[in-house]
Amino acid sequence: MLLLVAVAPLPYGYYTFTRLVVCLSAIFFAYSGFVSGDKSLWPWIAVAVALIFNPLIPVHLSKDVWMYLDVAAAAFFGALAYKASRRIDPSPSMPSQSFSIKTN
Repeated sequence: MLLLVAVAPLPYGYYTFTRLVVCLSAIFFAYSGFVSGDKSLWPWIAVAVALIFNPLIPVHLSKDVWMYLDVAAAAFFGALAYKASRRIDPSPSMPSQSFSIKTN
């Protein structure tokens, strides 16, 4: 959501905050992907997003280019969220127990 709002003209502090949040989120997803043994491109794309949005050594691009990057990164995080939601098992992890009381 931060990335889609970043398309609007806002104070510079908002963009710095957005860079920090996006960079840390991308690092988290990249790390999670590598630790889980994900062999797809998803972790590598997350590394690229983290590098582009890093606040320590900022990449200076025109506003037009940043608008496309913001939308692309938002789509990337949306796709990751969708991918993660598809992996969640809807069945309970523990079988339900039913108790009955026997009467004589």
